[in-house]
Amino acid sequence: PGVALLAAVLEAAAAEARFAAAIGPSPRLAWVKFLAPVEPRSSLAISLQLGEAAIDWEVDARGVAVATGRIARTDLAVAAR
Repeated sequence: PGVALLAAVLEAAAAEARFAAAIGPSPRLAWVKFLAPVEPRSSLAISLQLGEAAIDWEVDARGVAVATGRIARTDLAVAAR
């Protein structure tokens, strides 16, 4: 299910310090697109890219993009205060 893919993305972001600092303790998904179904036991590759306003991400299964989205950066809102 899609929620499992989202959980995997958020776990991957939280596991790396620069992404974890950018999303904070309560990540906000700006948008998500599910592009293709994922078969059980598929091996997934998650890529994260830190941008100026968000973290863009993509989940691939067997070289095919299955989901993509954006996590808003919360560190910028805190820094602006």
